[in-house]
Formats: sequence, C-alpha cells, structure tokens
Amino acid sequence: MYSCAITLAELASAIESNEWEIHKRTVIHIDKKDFRHDCHEARAKVIAEVASCWDQVMQVAKFIEMKIDEPTTQRLLDSIRCCRMDGYDALMLDAMTKRGVFNIITDDGDFATVPDITVFTANAHVLHLAKREGRLKRRE
Repeated sequence: MYSCAITLAELASAIESNEWEIHKRTVIHIDKKDFRHDCHEARAKVIAEVASCWDQVMQVAKFIEMKIDEPTTQRLLDSIRCCRMDGYDALMLDAMTKRGVFNIITDDGDFATVPDITVFTANAHVLHLAKREGRLKRRE
C-alpha cells in the first residue's frame, strides 16, 4: 500500500466535512469556515481524528514523495481534461501512475472515470454504475 501528501489532504478534508455536518445537525447550523475558526473544541476533535487516522495510514502504507513541476502540471491538466476529477485527485493519480501503481482503494467516485486503473470501493453509487455498465468485478 502507498500513500502521499495528497492522501493526508483528502483525509483531513473528509474528516472535517463529516464533523462539520454532525456539528450542524446536533449543535448549531454554522458555516464551514466559521466551524473551522470559531469552534475550538470541535476543531481540536477534528485535528485529533486526522492525526489518529493518518498514524494508522502510515503504519500500513509506504509514503511516496511527490514532485510538482511544470511537466507534472501538464499531466494534471491532461487528467482533468480526460477524466471527471478535481486537481487533488489528478495529483494522486499522477503520483500513482508515475510509480506503476494501477490499483486504488477509495470511496472517491472520480477515480471511477479513469481508464486503465482498478478501483476498490464501497461507494454504493460507483458500484451501482459499474454494475449497470458491466464493469463490476467481485473479489473473493
């Protein structure tokens, strides 16, 4: 298993979004930026959760370095053009493919738009679309 700096960014974003949604439903409806800056106890919980999850990732994954230079930006633009993915996903895809990694475990549906990689996911929407298109494969 591999990980990179973008993995941490995606992980932190997902955890913060989930904690913000919980906070909005159970405490007070608040803007995400205000949640980040004004809810100090909740923010401490988010940071602790991110750190704990990242520690778990680093226990099982080899960290790969990323170099972001002009040729990298061109590859990112190419990925964004051909696949329906955001810039962070394009960075992760570039880090993967440069190292010959063509399998990814993710719930991010954007990776389902990338040809020539295998996506392992529990994302119900992605699984439904893959089944409908005859692309779903089960691993035993």
